Amino acid sequence: MKNDLEFKVIEFDPFAARGELSRSAPATEGQTEIWTSLVMSPIATLAYNESIAVTVKTSLDPHRLQAAIDLLVQKHDALRMSFSPMGRSLFIAKNLKLPLHIIDLRNDLMQDRLASWQKLRENATREAFVIDQAPLLRISLIKFSAEDSRLLLSAHHLVCDGWSLAVILQDLAKAYSEGRLEDAPSFADYAMNEHHSVDPKAASYWKNIYQDGGSVLELPIA
Repeated sequence: MKNDLEFKVIEFDPFAARGELSRSAPATEGQTEIWTSLVMSPIATLAYNESIAVTVKTSLDPHRLQAAIDLLVQKHDALRMSFSPMGRSLFIAKNLKLPLHIIDLRNDLMQDRLASWQKLRENATREAFVIDQAPLLRISLIKFSAEDSRLLLSAHHLVCDGWSLAVILQDLAKAYSEGRLEDAPSFADYAMNEHHSVDPKAASYWKNIYQDGGSVLELPIA
């Protein structure tokens, strides 16, 4: 019987869209838990959007601010993080550009500026992130008036919580004013340590509890 199968070599790199990676690590238990909820409901991801708005009573230089963002992203590897399609692994990009979004409202009427500002804040929590694509952080500069600049930071809870947003804001201010930042502990290191620090006794206990499977969950579904 003649074999009509024809094999062709296909050049495909599944990591090409992520750019060059510096490392990978297992996702933490907390991240896996969040990922599970995202799989169950696509719109659930919006519930994990973190956002903070800051008013600065001065005019901020966009180029200087972009340079500060570059330093910020290089310092914190969590800001260069994306996830595998199954949510089991995290990937840290070696170099990642986080573009500053600039919105100029200075020529608008005051009532229009206020309305636009309110809309921008609402959209910050409603715009979904693509979880397997970095960055999972957005930064916008809103030029409100000559001496009124407003910053809007939004991040997904997979890479940043409320406390972390405060740290990011502090580092951004320092990078803007001083042009430098100190190194920070690696999130990937933390994830690896968590993965390797599983208590064998605890794992054995739960395996024994559920060795015959768990109880069936009855749902009110017709």
